[in-house]
Amino acid sequence: MRLDVLPTPDAVAPGSLGGATVLVVDVLRASTTMIVALANGCTGITPVADAVEARRLARAHGDSGAQAR
Repeated sequence: MRLDVLPTPDAVAPGSLGGATVLVVDVLRASTTMIVALANGCTGITPVADAVEARRLARAHGDSGAQAR
């Protein structure tokens, strides 16, 4: 069995995954971002599937304070 570990999606060469079984785990980046946000005053985190859902939820909640920097 061959196991390759790539730190970011950008490290995957286009077309290199044909016929491969791939497992994507984004735990470290996601949890690090959440910890830093909470440590800097974030009062809550709502996980979403994608940016479209995030924008929809922001509009539904009146875009109450979420800001990109």
